Amino acid sequence: MAGPWMSTGGARAMRSLPNRSRRPCAGRVARHTGPVNQHRVPAYRVPDNIAWVDGADFGLAEELYLTVVPDGRTVMLKDSARLIWLVAADGGEDVVAEVADIVGRPPAEIEGDVHRFVADLRGRGLLVERGM
Repeated sequence: MAGPWMSTGGARAMRSLPNRSRRPCAGRVARHTGPVNQHRVPAYRVPDNIAWVDGADFGLAEELYLTVVPDGRTVMLKDSARLIWLVAADGGEDVVAEVADIVGRPPAEIEGDVHRFVADLRGRGLLVERGM
């Protein structure tokens, strides 16, 4: 699983992430006020062959179930693993920064764990980069 830096409150904070549908779209102008990132940070999406259920959406345990369809192989993610997958699958522009903000840790402290875990998810076909 992902790093030990995940607090139990961090998973609950995931529910308070801003709705992505409020991001700028056609007809609205986005204004960038921070420094321009010189390195491309990949955004991710859920592959078409993955079905998933977040127990927290149903008042159940904060466990995420991912199933590869049609194979039926199911993977359960919880705690920081659940949080990282949800942030990445939501298409966040910078998964490390968003997760760090949610758990209240400096990005540099969790960066290695997050990158390793996202690489593992990609290797298992549970996440892909947008545009793929």
